[in-house]
Amino acid sequence: MDYVALDVKTSSEKYRALGADDTTPLLKSIWIMKNSKVDYEFRTTVVPEIVTAEDIREIGEMCDGARRFALQQFVAENAYEERFRRLRPYPSEVLRSFASILKLHVGEVLLRV
Repeated sequence: MDYVALDVKTSSEKYRALGADDTTPLLKSIWIMKNSKVDYEFRTTVVPEIVTAEDIREIGEMCDGARRFALQQFVAENAYEERFRRLRPYPSEVLRSFASILKLHVGEVLLRV
């Protein structure tokens, strides 16, 4: 294995609201990746309602010290659930503002729009 990507969907509180009882496995996975010799990235698909600026702040804190983080634009037509297909993606300037928040915590921030 030469590269690993781990999705960080949202903040810990919202993980619980989405049905995850315990975020300990996520936090352990983040720690393992940050301390690994394998190249990696953390990534978040920026889904309106699920990911806000406050969530990005917490995600940055959870991943503090990481090498790389990718923010991915939400594409409504690719959504699994019907309710998400009606959402409008954030404008690119919002993604750039989220990237600025993450840059306080990680080495490199990629924008995939």
